[in-house]
Amino acid sequence: MRRLTLWLLLPASAQANDSVAAQARLSVERSRGAEQCLDRPALERRVTAISGRAWTSHADPAELAIAVRFERNLDGAFVARVAVTGPKPGQRLLRDADPTCDALSEAVSVAIALLLDDAHTQPSERPTKPAGFAALPAVPAASNVGAPSARADARSWQARASLEAAGGYGLAGAGVLLGLGRVGARHRHWLLDLALAESLPAETSFERGAVRASLLFGSARACYLLGQAVTVAPCVHVGLGRLRGEGRGYGQAQSSSLPWTAAGLGLVSEAPLGPRLYAAFGATLWVPTRRQTFSVENAGIAWESKPIAGLLSAGLGLRLF
Repeated sequence: MRRLTLWLLLPASAQANDSVAAQARLSVERSRGAEQCLDRPALERRVTAISGRAWTSHADPAELAIAVRFERNLDGAFVARVAVTGPKPGQRLLRDADPTCDALSEAVSVAIALLLDDAHTQPSERPTKPAGFAALPAVPAASNVGAPSARADARSWQARASLEAAGGYGLAGAGVLLGLGRVGARHRHWLLDLALAESLPAETSFERGAVRASLLFGSARACYLLGQAVTVAPCVHVGLGRLRGEGRGYGQAQSSSLPWTAAGLGLVSEAPLGPRLYAAFGATLWVPTRRQTFSVENAGIAWESKPIAGLLSAGLGLRLF
């Protein structure tokens, strides 16, 4: 369906191979945060594939000149500013809120192909002075027109990392504070990452002493992001770690470590703070696969894990590339 949409957008003369080279000069600028958008050689190749005309960079300076600037807004959306000088001067602003620049790059390629076809098949006299700005061919920036190239598809993976602070219930105690670090990747609406978390020791009084428990664990999660600039995503989690307990005030104090495994469901929300920086918020409900206890000799069970645990987190993340 996408390929059919592309052919319907192009004039009939562009649907067949044309041996006449496209006479135009093209310049492409990518601002910080928009590095994944097509550069000039890639854009020329994409326009050539769409229009069926070879590209030449030896055009007369007085002929058609096209300048493209890709930018990334603070809300995370990609923007393309296309300015044309020559026989039919004009400019157009295209915007797409998709997390990758694939759709916008494709829309710009189609717009340029249409412009070149119009300039080739309908030549007009050059105006003696600029007559204002004319509109470029209309192409919906938010729709994926045509089939994206393999290179563009590879760039749609985004590596990211974040640091978060969290509060938990039932993780090594009734209430604990944790620090988390995450690394992962996002591909369109899918978010996959790994996390390492450690809780501060939580102390539980028992008899004449107390038991201090802490938890160190790693987890993996998969989330499906909903929304554009601000996203909300349901997630599934699995966790594996070590639960450590230590007695205090019982004379001969001993420590013990127990395995901790759990599965969980959660929600995550992200909001852009800049071209690469974002705020992350999460809530997770953990269900340990088994109950764990720490006992004091000749006194009984001093600490027992909760059947269900919860975690609330907030932090800052960075899109690496």
